Amino acid sequence: MKVSMSETNVENQKTLKAEDVIWVYRDNRNDLLDATDKYMSTDYPITEEQKKEVSDYRQALRDCTKTFTVEFDDKHQLVQTFPTKPSWI
Repeated sequence: MKVSMSETNVENQKTLKAEDVIWVYRDNRNDLLDATDKYMSTDYPITEEQKKEVSDYRQALRDCTKTFTVEFDDKHQLVQTFPTKPSWI
């Protein structure tokens, strides 16, 4: 997921702090958490192993905001890296 920065903000990118863009990152992270809510239901038909995988993934998503760093690519897009979801999702 990427967030566009206008050309006028290119010079300011170096001075941006995590607090300035963390809300976008958290919003995207929350979307990923929302997409996995159903797997945590007690009556959702998955194995205990799969439930643990989802639980670990969700915890990693919660923890990733603690290590978030502001980084832009060559097209002035905010780079957002998230934990890898289980392959079966």
